[in-house]
Amino acid sequence: MKDIFIESQIVAEGSISGVIYGKHYNRGVRAHKYVYEALMKLAWTEFMRRLESSDPNHRITVASFLEQVDTLANNLEEESLDQLLQCPVLPQVMTMWREFLNHLRQSNGELSAFWMSYVDMVEGIVLGLLRASREGDWIYISIPYE
Repeated sequence: MKDIFIESQIVAEGSISGVIYGKHYNRGVRAHKYVYEALMKLAWTEFMRRLESSDPNHRITVASFLEQVDTLANNLEEESLDQLLQCPVLPQVMTMWREFLNHLRQSNGELSAFWMSYVDMVEGIVLGLLRASREGDWIYISIPYE
């Protein structure tokens, strides 16, 4: 992680030991969030690439859902969000996404499994602790392993 943080210029070389050993809390949280986001963007890109070569019905399902997400992004209103959450396609897209992430965890090789374990730890521990701290809901914390 040290090399990734430094080479991507998330953390300065002089600050890396403080981040790694927990002395620079905010920098450390930010660094892990950046790497988490980058890995999830890579996963989403691959998910979309695989969808293009899969069942046309899946492509249509995801494309229609993404159009609704784009509409929501351009028109941030509670009504638009409610429509998106009530969309019958949402459970299908979420199921396909979860299946793809499980594929990355279990059957896409050791390197993929390693990075997905990192994603799971950041999601469950770092983001879980941040959420619990902000909401005062310490029962919420759970590791999302399946």
